Amino acid sequence: MEDLDFSGLLANCSDKGRTGYNPVLMYAVIAIGRNINKYHRFLYAKLKKFEGKPQEKTA
Repeated sequence: MEDLDFSGLLANCSDKGRTGYNPVLMYAVIAIGRNINKYHRFLYAKLKKFEGKPQEKTA
C-alpha cells in the first residue's frame, strides 16, 4: 500500500497562527449556519413538517 501524504490537509491548520483557517472549524460554521437557516424557515412556516408520503389517487 502506498504512503498517503496528508501535508496538504494540515497546511492550513498548522501553527501559522491566524493566517490560515482550520477546515474542521470552517465546516462547523457552515453546518451551524444551515441549521439556523432551516430552523428559521420552519419557525416562520416557510418549511412544513414532513408527515409522510402523500397518497396518490388511482384512476
